Amino acid sequence: MRIGRILIVAVVVVAALFVAGIAVLMNLDFNEYKQQITAEVKKATGRGLVIEGDLKLNIFTLSPGLAVDGVRFA
Repeated sequence: MRIGRILIVAVVVVAALFVAGIAVLMNLDFNEYKQQITAEVKKATGRGLVIEGDLKLNIFTLSPGLAVDGVRFA
């Protein structure tokens, strides 16, 4: 009986951490990282990257990712 209770508590804790992680990701403003992203692309490729649109997190789709509009890569 004790092991079953420990297992239930462990599952609840893992589920709560998962939900908390999703909530944090959904509330992050990824637009704050535009300059850092463009600087890293410039450093890695030597080419310029311009991000004019917003960065949006698509987490509840079949292929989760970060959607970007208005991108130009020189």
